[in-house]
Amino acid sequence: MVIKEEKGVTGIDIAISVIVITIFIAMIANLIASININAKEAERKTKATSYAVQEIEKIKALGYSDYDGKRN
Repeated sequence: MVIKEEKGVTGIDIAISVIVITIFIAMIANLIASININAKEAERKTKATSYAVQEIEKIKALGYSDYDGKRN
């Protein structure tokens, strides 16, 4: 009885590992892109909120009797 020794990897093994690695790299790239988009949107909302607060503070500083409906 002759038993063949199993040494090394076959082409199928390499192909499957390349496919799995490619899928993981694509998932990681998608995650990074999503994080960047969310960070930019959060920064944009923070700036908008800051601007709104500044405008509200300007209006509060005028007082009710000083406000004539015109912008400076």
